[in-house]
Parts: sequence; structure tokens; C-alpha cells
Amino acid sequence: MSLRIRHEVLRLALRDPFRIARTEHGGGHAVTTVIVGLSDDRFPGLVGYGEGYPDSFYGETPATMAAVLPLLLEAVAEPDPSAAGLVVAGDVMADAIRWNSAAKCALDSALLDLVGKATARPAWELLGLSRRIPPTDFTLGLDEPAVVAERARRAGAFPALKIKMGGPADLATLRPVREVYEGPIRVDANTGWTPEVAVELLPGLVALGVELIEQPFPARRLDWLADLQQRSTLPIVADESCVTDEDLDGLVGVVAGVNVELAKCGGPGPAARMLGRARELGIPDLPRLHGGDVGGHRRASGGRVPRRLGGPGREPAPRRRPVRRPGARSGSRLAAIGPAWARSHPAPLMSGVRPRPLPHREGLRARFAQCTISVLTCDMPPGTFEVPVSTKLRRV
Repeated sequence: MSLRIRHEVLRLALRDPFRIARTEHGGGHAVTTVIVGLSDDRFPGLVGYGEGYPDSFYGETPATMAAVLPLLLEAVAEPDPSAAGLVVAGDVMADAIRWNSAAKCALDSALLDLVGKATARPAWELLGLSRRIPPTDFTLGLDEPAVVAERARRAGAFPALKIKMGGPADLATLRPVREVYEGPIRVDANTGWTPEVAVELLPGLVALGVELIEQPFPARRLDWLADLQQRSTLPIVADESCVTDEDLDGLVGVVAGVNVELAKCGGPGPAARMLGRARELGIPDLPRLHGGDVGGHRRASGGRVPRRLGGPGREPAPRRRPVRRPGARSGSRLAAIGPAWARSHPAPLMSGVRPRPLPHREGLRARFAQCTISVLTCDMPPGTFEVPVSTKLRRV
């Protein structure tokens, strides 16, 4: 076997506590992630880097990842260094073991990075995606309303905010945030609401100019999601209800969009194919790189990575965009065939903004910045595969 892999478990302290309705992230004060370095005897001197975030909600831990990675590596064997070879490797991993998506994500992203370096092709090209640089938003966890508002004020340079919901004072949290931040606001309940709570909160969310509601109910309560979407003028986006492409068909006509997470579905390759399947079904998508590397997936070639992350270029700091008042919408529309809302309501389209790079870290740590990436897909001309992307960077 020509492939060799090493991994490192990182516990990354967060500057601000990050809690969600079902929080397990080290009590909200740290995240634990696994990064891997992949080498191939056919390409001496090259190392592909990847990351997988083991979320216990989906049954993964650093220990399960360490146990599964050798099995996946054996199954992949000696992949062809091409776009087609990456697809085959992804299929082989899917057949080798069910679930364990964080481990698959780490290896899939490392393979992508290695093949990109070996063939001098950027990751977006190998995946058949667009080279469009992602703009950014910022996610704020549950906390006291005044604390969340102060964090929102500090994050004012970001073009959009996502506010975690599902606590005892959701509207009381959003009101002071809106007082200090006039841009787009999205909310994510992480399964923390009941139908009664959601219906009660809807008028207040609309009045505060909220753009969308992400995963208000438990994952399997698709009936609750469908009922809320019928009642709501805001789009409902599935996250925990949409883990892999197997979940997509059941969400047609249920929600206005889905959230595609790399560590949830198995990596960049499966995510790209999941996006394609979502579009075939007419479901807008919100892909997210959970615990991934903004620089790494452009680093293979052609992407400018900041010097502090080991690259030649310099990333600009987030810049302000023109403020959009609550309730204002752009002309782009969600391309849905499901709920009436998604066929008739315009959706936001954000301009390009890049995140600030993190400080340099030694060894494998130098390659990765703890972050998440989100994408909201809008109408595109036929034949395009471009999506506006928003990145949420949690500095450590």
C-alpha cells in the first residue's frame, strides 16, 4: 500500500463560549477535532491534509475516528490521482463502513488536497465546483442577551450573523442583537423548539427581520417541519434532518432548504454530490464545512493562502457590506419545487468577503483554522454550479 496516514487530536479553546441547544462542545469552551496528514509513495515530499470533526450527536469521537481511519485507508488502497479517482475513493469508503462520516471527511479532504497538489489542480476544479471565494457570516452561541448583543457588536464587520436559539430567552436575545446589528440575521434552534414554541416565536422573528430558521425540531419530526413551513413566511432549513444524500428525497416539499455539512456527510466529495442531488430535487442547499479549513481546500493550487497558514499570499480582513434593513430582500430567488414559500419568496444573495486568518500554529496545527462554511443556493443560469457562500470563523 502506497498510502500512509497520521492523525492528531486537537482540543482548541474558544475565545468566547459557544453553546447550542444540544451543546456537547466541551461545555462550550473548547472544540475537539482530528486532523490528518496523508502521504503517498508515488508523490514523495507531498502531504495532503484533512480534518474531521467528531460530533458525539452522530456517535463519533476521536477514538472512533482513530479506529476507523485504518479501515478506510485499506479500502481506498491506491486511488487514481484524478477527479474520477476521488469519486471512486468516496464510493469505496461509503461501502466499507456505514456512518463514521467525520473519519471519512478527514480522509476524503486529505485525498483531495493530495491529488490537487500532485496534479497542480485546485480543489474546486477537481470537485467540479466554482472557484468563487466564499463571503462570510458569523455564528453566535447561546448566552445571556446582553452578552450575545456585545458579541454581535464585535462581529459587525461580517455581512450576516447566525444566532443560536433554543434557550429560555430567544426573542429577548434577538432584540438587543438587532439594536446593534442591522444586517441579515439567521436563527438556528438545533432541534431545541417544540411546535408550540415555534408558532409563538414566528411573529417576533418576522418583525426582527430574521432571514431563515434552521432545524427547529428533532431530526425525525419531518411532519412538524412541514407544518411549520406551511405556516411560516420564513424559510425553514433542515440540518440534523439532513445528514446524507439518503435523506434528501424525504425532504422534498417539507422544507425550503437543506444544510450540507462535510463532517456530517463524509467530506468535500460526498458534499459536492449531495449538492448536485439536492438541486436535481429542487431543494436549495446550505453546505457547511464543519471544523474544516478555509485555506486548505484552496491550497492545492491556485488559491491564495495567508502566510500564517503556510501559503504565499495575504488574506484581507472582513470588510463591511452595504447594510440591508430588516425585511429588505434582493432579487435572487430560491430555486425550490417544494413549499409554496420557496417558489414565491425572494432569497438573499451576499457579496464576497474573506475571513481573517488565524495565528500560525506549529506542525499540523499550522494547516487548520477552526471554522464553518455555509452556502445558500439561489437561482443560477442553466449549466452553472456557482453558489454564494458564507463562512463563519470562530477564532481560538
